[in-house]
Amino acid sequence: MGEPVVVVVRRLTELVFEVLGFVMKAAPLGAFGAMACAIGKFGLSTLTSLGGLIALFYVTSILFVVVVLGGFIAAYVRLNIFQLFRYLKDEFILVLGTSTAEPALPGLMRKLTFMGADAPRSAWSSRPGTASTSTAPPSTSPWRRSTSPRPPTPR
Repeated sequence: MGEPVVVVVRRLTELVFEVLGFVMKAAPLGAFGAMACAIGKFGLSTLTSLGGLIALFYVTSILFVVVVLGGFIAAYVRLNIFQLFRYLKDEFILVLGTSTAEPALPGLMRKLTFMGADAPRSAWSSRPGTASTSTAPPSTSPWRRSTSPRPPTPR
């Protein structure tokens, strides 16, 4: 009875993703055109204000991650954000080198599972089919939450 609805929803989903794919492929051309128009109309000084806006975005993002998220992690999990950065360094480098997070997800989920997160929580942001779990028991993790006031040091 619900088969026609499922077929319509699937086709609508495919159509939305086709349109989205077209928009994503055309976006660089639109950005290039917008920058060319702005530079042609206002001169090269436009790039300095645009660069300032980009720098402001990066500074704000870094402050948010370090202060807000780092504060939350320090208060709730008792973990230094910079220790976590060092632990996830390989995944950060992989994302930077490939310009996508997809190849780093299996390693990230393995490390999150090793740190004590259960598999469904460590795989919550992954695409279907990329989830992997660690075989290491959570009790052997150097990052487990402890009752001591100091965060555990990595081995």
